[in-house]
Amino acid sequence: MGDPADTPADDATWTEADSELFIEVGRAFTPERERQHNIVCHLIAAAAPTGLIVELCCGAGELAKAVLERAPAIRLVAFDGSPAMIDHARALCIDHRDRIEFRHFDLKADDWRRFDDRPAAIYSSLAIHHLDGRGKLHLFKDLFEALRPGGRFVIADLMLAASETGMEVSAACWTAEVAVRSQALHGDDRAARSFDDRHWNYFLYPDDEPGDKPSTVAEHFDLLAAAGFVEADLHWMVAGHAILSASKPR
Repeated sequence: MGDPADTPADDATWTEADSELFIEVGRAFTPERERQHNIVCHLIAAAAPTGLIVELCCGAGELAKAVLERAPAIRLVAFDGSPAMIDHARALCIDHRDRIEFRHFDLKADDWRRFDDRPAAIYSSLAIHHLDGRGKLHLFKDLFEALRPGGRFVIADLMLAASETGMEVSAACWTAEVAVRSQALHGDDRAARSFDDRHWNYFLYPDDEPGDKPSTVAEHFDLLAAAGFVEADLHWMVAGHAILSASKPR
């Protein structure tokens, strides 16, 4: 694969129908979702026990709720591009309504990337893979500027495999994860069937969704370094999904 910053961008094709499906069965689609949330919450609470936290693409709000519960002294601004997702997240986080603000946005736009109060941490789950390499670099640079010194950036997302064999392994592991989680969460294979029917497994159907543009873990680290971030770490990786973090120097 060439320089990720040279990949042309296509328009994302996420729809409100996708939002409704993800609200219904997204927990089963996401490998080790509960562990992922625990790791992200730990990274955020350790870096930013107080102050402003920003979430990019809050989805149905489960991670936002977990962050608010883990760090009771923070304030959270949660962005998303889907009205259905924001409505669901607002209802889920109703007990924390005095500490969370929801804002509608376009991840690719840059009009939302400045804050009156510099965030202590910014995190995103299952969103940044909708940007190509150039878009990721532009975003990372803007978030680096937005963060206060010492602030942390956390990414939980789909990661491109660097080889054909790696794609095959990621595809098989993701399918297996969804099958197990479907049974555990729903008592049947409804989520697994939706996952297969919708060709949701990027590693099996990389050409089916032009809005998906994942980069490898190594490319993420290169882009984060190019934006100025330091202390980049890989904290977890399962079935082609990973959690990374990096910091702005103090």
